[in-house]
Formats: sequence, C-alpha cells, structure tokens
Amino acid sequence: MGFRFGDYNEAMLREKIDSKIVELNRKENPEFAICVGKTAELIVQEGNVPTPKTLVEILGTNVHKVTELCSSRAIAYECIVKQAKINLGMLEPINLEIKPKRTDKQPRKARPVELDMPPHLLMNKLLKIYEDDGIITPKNLGDYNFNRANLEALYQKFGCKNIWELEEIVRTEYVFYQMKKEQQEQARLVNRPAMKPINRMVSGWTVEEIKQIVADYYKDHRKLPPVNWLENTPGMPCAETVKRYLGRDRDDWLKAIGVDPKSDVCKSY
Repeated sequence: MGFRFGDYNEAMLREKIDSKIVELNRKENPEFAICVGKTAELIVQEGNVPTPKTLVEILGTNVHKVTELCSSRAIAYECIVKQAKINLGMLEPINLEIKPKRTDKQPRKARPVELDMPPHLLMNKLLKIYEDDGIITPKNLGDYNFNRANLEALYQKFGCKNIWELEEIVRTEYVFYQMKKEQQEQARLVNRPAMKPINRMVSGWTVEEIKQIVADYYKDHRKLPPVNWLENTPGMPCAETVKRYLGRDRDDWLKAIGVDPKSDVCKSY
C-alpha cells in the first residue's frame, strides 16, 4: 500500500495526543485527573465511552479547564478518554520514543548563540538539538554553542523555571516541527513538474474490466484497441497492463473476448 497523506495526519494527531497526555500527567494536573477518573467510571458502568457532551454535563468546569490547557476541545476529549482506557488496562501505557544521544559528535566552531534573538529563532535552534540528540540538557546546549548563554535568560524567554520544563516545551514543539517539515516535503513533491503527463487511471484493474474495455472497442470499431489509443485516452489502462492480463499476443486479446482470431480480418497492430 502506498503512502497516504491522511495516514500521516492521523499519526501526527496520535503523537500530539500522546505528547499532551504525558505533559498533563507530568504536571499532575488535578482537573485532568478528575476527568480521567470519572470517564473510567462511566466506561465501566455504561460499557462504552461517554460522549463529549456527556462529560461536559457531568464535569463542567474541569473539562473546560483541560480544554484550555489543550487549546482544543477535541484534543482534550481524546486525551481524557485515552488516559482513562490506559488506567483501565484497555490500552498500553504511553511510551514516547526518545532518540538515543549521539556519541560521534565533533566539536563545533560556530559562534555562541545570542539570546537576544526572537524566541521563535531560538526555538528553531533548540529543535535542531532535539532532532540530533533526542533530549535537551545543559551539556548538549553547550555542545551546540549555548555554552556562554545564561540559562536563566533562556528559561525566561520560554516562560519556564528549569531545564526539565524547557525540555518538555521543546519536545512538545518537536511534534509540530516534524509535521511542518513533512508537509513542506509533500508540497515540494506535489509541485514538482511531471516528467510525462499521465492520462490513464492509476488504480488497479480486474481481468473482467480489461476484457470489457477491449470487447466494447471491438464491438464499435471491428478491431482491437490500438496502443496509442490506450495510452492517450483518459481512464483507460495502458497497453502493458492489457498484455499482462490478457496475453502478450493480440490474438490472445481476441480469444479473451470470445472472437476467433482466424476469422477476424480487422485487427489493428
């Protein structure tokens, strides 16, 4: 099966939900814990997952608080339900993969990073570190030319108190960083000029569909469909596809549609 962009979006959404669940649990958010506990009770009592409307009716303010933290009602609902299922043993605990730390890095000679640059440019540099090492620590900040930086100033830039909170912010942003890179790559591939226009269908064909196309053309023209007609007519299989299904010899095509090759005098080659 080929790549589908929808599959990628679903994978990124799942990773975003998992990342948000880890963040909510790490900060020990009480509203989230209440919502998860009540949702687990409802799943056990009712035998199915409560709807978002039901959760709002029962939990009210707590759900609204979790929604504010997640910046999306849909994400908040998915986080609550998934954590409830994990607590009930219906799903495996979340284990976000962390890339192993590189051991083959060479000393870098670039200039130290200046902290007076805008936060989004600093974040881009932190994301590059995370992409290489899978973690943010004072040690690898130094390896990437943050060695002269005042960490307190860096924390202030991102509204955090310590290196663990900074690492959590960068890890969460990394999900969107990856999504943006993949979307840019997809856009590049979509906008790349085609080497040769393709006018035929790209989906698979069945033997019966191929036979019907050949039979209809033969009925209308008293001859087999020419190669250039197959190749240049929208919605038609290519000649190689027809050969693969009906045979390499065009007499085989006639036999496939019930015509005796010896009696046919109108074949087109």
